Amino acid sequence: MAHPELVRLLRWHTLERPGELARLEQTMGSTARKLAALAQAQEAGKVDATLPPAELLAVIVSLAQAVDDPAPAALAVRRETVATTVRRLVTP
Repeated sequence: MAHPELVRLLRWHTLERPGELARLEQTMGSTARKLAALAQAQEAGKVDATLPPAELLAVIVSLAQAVDDPAPAALAVRRETVATTVRRLVTP
């Protein structure tokens, strides 16, 4: 939130070079760790297993990216909305 220009640059880069960021070693490792954690949590019954881990992660990331309004009041409401939505999505 302190540097919204970085998010804009990232989104622009993704538009110009689709899929390139996903192929970077650091991105691949980070994504693999998240997917493994989600799969493990689903297997343990801690996270709803309706969606495969990759789809669940994609939905959560999309929701998190929706938090981009710098106004403090709007930001607080949006964060709570995203948190509530994700809790409902993952609760078994």
